[in-house]
Amino acid sequence: MQTKIGVPLRESDKLKLIREINGNETSKIQIEDLIKSHNKKKTTIIRMNLYENGNPIRLVTFQEPGWTKYQSFNLSINQNKTKLWNDIVRTQGKIKFTVNKDKDPNEFFEQFLEFNEDSFIKHLFREFKKPVEGQIKTQIDIDFEEPIEGSWDLVQEIVIKVERISDDIIQLDKLLLGKNMSKLFLL
Repeated sequence: MQTKIGVPLRESDKLKLIREINGNETSKIQIEDLIKSHNKKKTTIIRMNLYENGNPIRLVTFQEPGWTKYQSFNLSINQNKTKLWNDIVRTQGKIKFTVNKDKDPNEFFEQFLEFNEDSFIKHLFREFKKPVEGQIKTQIDIDFEEPIEGSWDLVQEIVIKVERISDDIIQLDKLLLGKNMSKLFLL
């Protein structure tokens, strides 16, 4: 069973701010200071699931300040998809990556259990850039969800699914002599 990360309900910060302003004679500078003090912070929640036979068996969760900058992926985008990609980057929209690697799913998952660097996603993408040296064994699906506006934060959830690939794909990989297959889906 998977748990959806949500934002707890509480009194709206805007409503609280309006009550505070209406209760006092407030100057323009005081209003600007109040608005700045109530700015919402951007947060990223990352859930990495290890699957076996279609069922989740392990989960690791990270929280990072800010959102991942899509430009940092350094992707080469097809010319006719450039406008769509720029819109997604601007709005921090929903995207999905699928990457096949030659590491065993458990080995791939284990390397992130004691992660202590600043950016999990940057580390993950560095791992993806390493060349595939053997037969592919693992499929990694990464879903960047659209941000959720909560009462105190703007939360973006990233869901990563790590699973052993099917025998059919392993056979295909043998035929293609280990080519690294990576795809980006613009949704």
